[in-house]
Amino acid sequence: MLSASAERYPAKRIATQILLIEDDPRYRELLRAMLEGSGYAVRSAGDGEEGIESFRYRRPDLVITDMIMPHCDGIETIGVLREIDSTVPIIAISGGSDNVLMMARSIGAVAALGKPFDDSTLLGAISEAIGR
Repeated sequence: MLSASAERYPAKRIATQILLIEDDPRYRELLRAMLEGSGYAVRSAGDGEEGIESFRYRRPDLVITDMIMPHCDGIETIGVLREIDSTVPIIAISGGSDNVLMMARSIGAVAALGKPFDDSTLLGAISEAIGR
């Protein structure tokens, strides 16, 4: 039986922390809003370099990264993130060719989604990646 204080102050569920790396500001904000609306805590980065720095500063539970970006593309980003910590799941997203997504899988992405995708596809990939 729960104590009176436990009934008044239920334990808060800690939200899964997602690092979203996407160079298109409008698309990044759409994804961020959808993910936050689904109960995830989201930090975002505008390119691979910024994403790597954010990853170094505080490890997320999951990374979602675009593959075609200026400065530091998704392949390079995934490679560096894997060198830093090989245990954090990474989902690659791209509006480019299937070859880019296959390459992302080959270097460590747990899922690779072609744009456009619907919310349920991304949420399903996240659930599978984090084991929920």
